[in-house]
Amino acid sequence: DAVNKLGAQINAIQLSIDANSAKQAQIRQQITEAEAELVKQKAMLSENIKQIYLEGQISTLEMLASSKDLSEFVDKQQYRSTIQNKIKDTLDKITALKAELKNKEAEVDKLIKDEQAQHAQIAANQAEQAGMFAYTEGQKNAYNQKISQTNAQIAELRRQQVIANARFSGGAPGSGPTCGGG
Repeated sequence: DAVNKLGAQINAIQLSIDANSAKQAQIRQQITEAEAELVKQKAMLSENIKQIYLEGQISTLEMLASSKDLSEFVDKQQYRSTIQNKIKDTLDKITALKAELKNKEAEVDKLIKDEQAQHAQIAANQAEQAGMFAYTEGQKNAYNQKISQTNAQIAELRRQQVIANARFSGGAPGSGPTCGGG
């Protein structure tokens, strides 16, 4: 019963390990996707910073002077503002993605540690199970030896009983006048 219980525990732990492995693979896929998104966001950030830099070389007064009218100047200013907002949004996304990646990596590390602990538990359970098998086999051998000794003693006692019966009856058992009919 104990061996069967250990086997059930080992199977349950193995199922847990399999589930953790699947979850770990899923998280690694999410990490890969987040890293790709991070590269994309960095590329956008680079392009936006380049635009700001090129536009930043021109002063507000020069921009006003080079504009055809006030609405073109306002459009340029709004374009600058939009690019700056995009840069801020992109930086926020990059920061959030980095934090998400860090959390997911920590989660994967935790799953790996759990899996290692579960493997250690399986090894301990298997060692205990093997010990129980060895103990049971040892007991079985001891009982078999004891049974053999007891059977030998019974055979010896029967042999002695036959000899003793032969002395009292005067011959082989089951024959002679004092047999008494069997």
